[in-house]
Amino acid sequence: MFELEVRTDIYPDETSWELLNSDGEVTQSVEEGGYDDEHEKTFNYKYCLSADTYTFTIFDIDGLSGDGYYEGNIHGRTKIFYGDEFENEETHSFSGEDLC
Repeated sequence: MFELEVRTDIYPDETSWELLNSDGEVTQSVEEGGYDDEHEKTFNYKYCLSADTYTFTIFDIDGLSGDGYYEGNIHGRTKIFYGDEFENEETHSFSGEDLC
């Protein structure tokens, strides 16, 4: 189980993200404006991913500020990435396990 937590900042409409599989296909995403009016709120997502290599990219015009952050975990135990302040985008690659 892949778990993603996203905490929006004071400009949530600027934040978006996508999860791509090894074929470059979008498997999950939130488009720009998808968090409109969701100021400083935490969103939790859980996805059952097949065995593959994935690329997670988060986008924000000026990065997440204040208390904003994002974090990816496998089975809630193994942190695979974390971030908060960045420029326009930040990307992380990881391997999914077909254990769901």
